Amino acid sequence: ETKALATSGGPFLTMKVDGKLVECTDVFGAYNPNGYPKDTTIVAGEMKPDKSQPFNIALYDIQKPGTYTITNKNDPAVWAVQYVNPNSTDPFDTRLLAVNSADGESFTIRFTKLNGMDLEGTFEGTLTSDNGNTVVRITEGKFDTE
Repeated sequence: ETKALATSGGPFLTMKVDGKLVECTDVFGAYNPNGYPKDTTIVAGEMKPDKSQPFNIALYDIQKPGTYTITNKNDPAVWAVQYVNPNSTDPFDTRLLAVNSADGESFTIRFTKLNGMDLEGTFEGTLTSDNGNTVVRITEGKFDTE
């Protein structure tokens, strides 16, 4: 079967979190998945092998490839980028979101491909905990889900 010889690099989801490389496992991506509103885009992965630190992007109005920037002015129900801090014992410091970022901070996602289960692109920016105490800076984020 020639498909096995394809040069596709996916699936991968990698990023630097405060300068430290993270390579996610259980990478998943979907564009317009069944049961979701039209133009839903999902990219997800596990940041730790024990699945204690999920990372996910779930955006609900992405009509075409391009660059999308999230700030604290965006609706968290539509522009969800989150990660769970497994080291936190404070529930308000556990969930880090792009929409929690301080004024002047943002999270940018560039989609270069949106096609069924095959999503490709890059991302960077800040995620901030619900209480504002924890901020992580993500750089060199990239994904190819198939």
